[in-house]
Amino acid sequence: MVTRINNFYNGIEERISTTDRKISKLCSEIIALEKITGENAKPYKRYDYLLALREDEKTIMLEIEKMSKSRSYKSNFILKSQLILKSMDKNEHLECKKEINDINIH
Repeated sequence: MVTRINNFYNGIEERISTTDRKISKLCSEIIALEKITGENAKPYKRYDYLLALREDEKTIMLEIEKMSKSRSYKSNFILKSQLILKSMDKNEHLECKKEINDINIH
């Protein structure tokens, strides 16, 4: 029994150093990932569009359900995501024009 305890204590220093190396490696990986995904990450440009698509999907499912219950039901649903996409395209077009004008001025 004493020999087993002695063997356990002989290997504990190696296990501690191995665990410390793993901890330091994982900490450095966390820091690297925070640089990529943390506050430094660029915001998703089309986030509003994504949310609108999700909302449209729910609304479409409800509209389909209403249509299946009543054959005479007429939907007047307008895609919210399409409106957002059009406004985003207009904004991008205006930004491109501004950049071109800035380049031409300088």
